[in-house]
Formats: sequence, C-alpha cells, structure tokens
Amino acid sequence: KVLLIGTIASVSLAVCTGLTVADNRIAVYEGEDVYYRYTPYSELDEILEEQKITLGKDDICVFSGFNSKNEASIMIKRAFNVTVTADGKTETVVMAEGTVKEALKKANITYSEDDLINVALSEQAIPDMGIVVNRVTFETFTETEEIPFETKRPDGDCPSNQREVVMQSGKNGEKELTRQTRFVDGVEKETTTIKETVLTEPVDEVIEYRAKVSWGGSVLKYDSSDLQLDENGIPL
Repeated sequence: KVLLIGTIASVSLAVCTGLTVADNRIAVYEGEDVYYRYTPYSELDEILEEQKITLGKDDICVFSGFNSKNEASIMIKRAFNVTVTADGKTETVVMAEGTVKEALKKANITYSEDDLINVALSEQAIPDMGIVVNRVTFETFTETEEIPFETKRPDGDCPSNQREVVMQSGKNGEKELTRQTRFVDGVEKETTTIKETVLTEPVDEVIEYRAKVSWGGSVLKYDSSDLQLDENGIPL
C-alpha cells in the first residue's frame, strides 16, 4: 500500500508540474571517457540537446537505441586533423576514424607501389598524424663497356732455358649494359644494372714457353719451331 501510494504521488506530481520522469539510462562513450545519464527522451536528437552534447559536422555519433530494460549507448568519435604531404604540398584533412589509406583518399592523393609512404596504409589514423608520400621514379639508359681479355699461359714460371711466345694476341670484347637510376622526389639515389648483353666476345691471349736456340755461342731470338735452315744446315 505504501509503494502504491508513493507511485501514485510521483505520477500526480509529474502531471501537476509538467515534469517528465527520467527513467531511460544511457551510457555515453566519448574517446576514453564513459559516463552515464538518465533521460526521459528516447530520440537521439532530443537526448543530445538535453545532455548539451554538441556534435561537429565531421564527428561520428552512433546510437544503439533502447533495449527492453530502457538502456542505450551513445558512442561519439570526435573528428581530428591529419596532415598529408605530397608533391611539395601539405594538406590537412579532417576525419573521425579510418586508416592512412582512407586519409590519402580523402586528400585526393594517388600513389604507386613504388612510392614511399612513412606509415603503413593499413594503420589507423590518429589526431595530428603526419603522412608523407615520397614520389619514386626511374630512368633507364644503356651504355657500352669493354670486356677485358684473359691471358692463358702454362702453369708455373717460364724456365730459364725457355722464353715466352705469344701464340695468339688478346683482344677486348664489348658488352651493352642496361642501367636504371632511381629518384626520390627528383633526387638521384642509386643506379643499378638490370641487364647485360654481350656484343663481342673477348679473344684470349695465348702464351707458350718455347726453347731458346743458340748458334755460334749466341742465343737466337726465335724458337726451334720457327727455325729455318738452308741446304747446308745453316739458319737463314
């Protein structure tokens, strides 16, 4: 009887005074803060006005609606600034949530797989984040280069009773190099060779050891294989 009388009194008081009973419970999540309020309203706009919660045009507000226990949640994500620097210009974009990739899209910045970005595209954007895009370009060119010939000779030093004879003269070859220079924001960083094509093969120099030939106590300057004799057996 006491509870019934109290309830009737509360209803009568609300009717007589024009007050509405605040029996709806809301949990408001804003950043890392959580606070609870009671409200007589069930519509989001009315609740925000009553609770004096102001939203910016880029803020995000998610309202769960009331359940059977008259409980609801409101999640507010405040917009923040992100700077994007590319092509010598810096632009500020405003967003309440999203990744670095979405921030670049919002700033109308396109990029290639070769471009350098200081943070991962999948990383979540945070207040005052600075995103920098460095443009990477390549320049390809060709040039020729000599291929040095090799000298082939018998193993070991030439014996004292022999001398070196060049049996085949060496000749350098030639190759074509395809090179690629990498630039970052127009500044040259490195040059690498991406292809080699042999245009002319080198010719090896061939050296053999041949015996010295003496005649009349003098050492001749040619070897026995080159020695030519007249009909009397005398070297020509």
